[in-house]
Amino acid sequence: MLKTGCVYLPKVTRAPIKEYPKHFQIAELGNIFYRFISEKEISKLSKLIKKFKDFELILRMNRLITHKYQFLNSNLPK
Repeated sequence: MLKTGCVYLPKVTRAPIKEYPKHFQIAELGNIFYRFISEKEISKLSKLIKKFKDFELILRMNRLITHKYQFLNSNLPK
């Protein structure tokens, strides 16, 4: 589950991302992103990214999202 500015993961302490320096924000969002596997969860993360209004961050996360979708699609049973 995601809430504005904070991340909630099972068995993980709440992390207020906005308090981190910028490069840590990017790394933290990347780590959280890779824990998500469903389209619905990726959609929630995309909404959180837009709230940062940081073009560089959005570009990096878009690359991660693209990579994740390719990974998911390549692992589907044929």
